[in-house]
Amino acid sequence: MRTLLGLLFVLSLTGETPARGQSTIIPIEPHTPLAHREDRATARLVNTLVVIVRGKGLPCNTVSAAGVTPAGFKLVCDHLRHAYDIDVSGKDTVVTKGN
Repeated sequence: MRTLLGLLFVLSLTGETPARGQSTIIPIEPHTPLAHREDRATARLVNTLVVIVRGKGLPCNTVSAAGVTPAGFKLVCDHLRHAYDIDVSGKDTVVTKGN
């Protein structure tokens, strides 16, 4: 299972983490289970995933859902309009549009 620390380590190797001190706050839609989690690790993970997606030029203004996949993560944005698969298993982080 992937952890926040593992993800941040992999992303630090690829240079795709938010800059130190950069505050990126992504709204989480209130009807989602993520909205009821108050731990900082989850918030950092979700924010990092959004930074990756936006860094690829893809839209993500609010977070509908996020989860773990065998190759990395799944991020769903903008009231279920956009879904992304984020593969962190290789040297580079790959973002593809999912279902």
